[in-house]
Amino acid sequence: MGLLRLEAAYREMLPRKEPPKFWLRAVILLHPQRVQDFINCQSSLSAGNFVKKVLHQSRGAKVFLPKSVASVIWDAVRKDAPVHVAIWIYCLISLAITLSLSNESPASLLVYVQQRMGTLFLFMPCLVLAGDMILVVTRYNQKRWLAYRVVFSLRRIGRLLAGMILLLSVSLFFGAFTSIKTLLPTLTHGFLYDRQLADLDRWLHGGVHPWSLLWSIPYARQILPVVQFNYGIVWYAICFGALFFVATSPKADGIRVRYFASYFFTWIFLGNIVAGIWISAGPAFYGFVTQDHACFETLLAALATDTSSISARLFQEYLWSLHESGLAAFGSGISAFPSVHVGLIVMNSLYLWDYSRRLGTIAFAYCALILASSVYLGWHYALDGYVSALVVIVAHQAFKFRWRGLVAQRQQWQGSESVF
Repeated sequence: MGLLRLEAAYREMLPRKEPPKFWLRAVILLHPQRVQDFINCQSSLSAGNFVKKVLHQSRGAKVFLPKSVASVIWDAVRKDAPVHVAIWIYCLISLAITLSLSNESPASLLVYVQQRMGTLFLFMPCLVLAGDMILVVTRYNQKRWLAYRVVFSLRRIGRLLAGMILLLSVSLFFGAFTSIKTLLPTLTHGFLYDRQLADLDRWLHGGVHPWSLLWSIPYARQILPVVQFNYGIVWYAICFGALFFVATSPKADGIRVRYFASYFFTWIFLGNIVAGIWISAGPAFYGFVTQDHACFETLLAALATDTSSISARLFQEYLWSLHESGLAAFGSGISAFPSVHVGLIVMNSLYLWDYSRRLGTIAFAYCALILASSVYLGWHYALDGYVSALVVIVAHQAFKFRWRGLVAQRQQWQGSESVF
């Protein structure tokens, strides 16, 4: 139920003598879930007593009516503290490994911060606010003033700013992740499992490499630019857009910590731990690491026909040049098994499935497209995507089950606290 309909439903339950509008609107705007529960339960409390109870349970009106944006930002940052702490611990571990095994400068951790400053602090906030304004203008008429107050409320702006601070920490995380990923071949003394993965991949698909099946589809060569654009640009926009929404929107308060736990699990467990244990380079680099250039020669020749700026083959050559030089840079690091690209889109699809079965079905169809594209473009063996999807699905269910337990414990603790 939207805020405007929520207010209308709540007002219908009010007696003629309403509580002061200032307090009523504060409760509705800043804590709609309790008003919704009040309506659903058909509480016997009078409207005035309900407002007083909500404010009392929240330990005073200051929770609802902060005096400054700074207090709202601080409260939001404090709630994000577990995520910040996890990021900084990972960054310190990455820094220690990097300094002990290579001559890389610690400044390599800042490579993604420098790249994303404009996106984080200019483009995305303007895009979000513009989208909110368009929604207000197109959907609301007489109650438009209330919708404006929601969009520009202290809670909304404070959460947006706190979310951008959180995303700065996430940018540091990506720098740390890239440093470790770049060092994986050094730690394992090379790419060890490409032959085994390629052979198993072919066995799973009836003795045929799956990339050859995909390239035998009609118009497979003609759709190469479209597949590259989707895999490199659209995928990034979807995944980063979802991350920005969860970090900056009050609507994601209920899932934020669990989402980031899933997010970091996908990157670290799949992209560092499993990738380090079964390290492989992937079809694009198979010839370099096994000296068998014939196995994927036809695929690489087909990819080389496209020389646009989004060409997968050009980026693969860029990554191999960084690998040979041992440098950590934007996007550097080579590992195929398992596929973080597939794992991340599956993780987001699972959260969307929890929200809407219809949207989730569309999202899982897109996951299948991404998995097929990773094989079609020579980045991964099909097995890489299968394993990533399975691990992420199991982890998502485990996180959700554990989260429900924590929420139940917290509600029980709050209930026992209210008795005293």
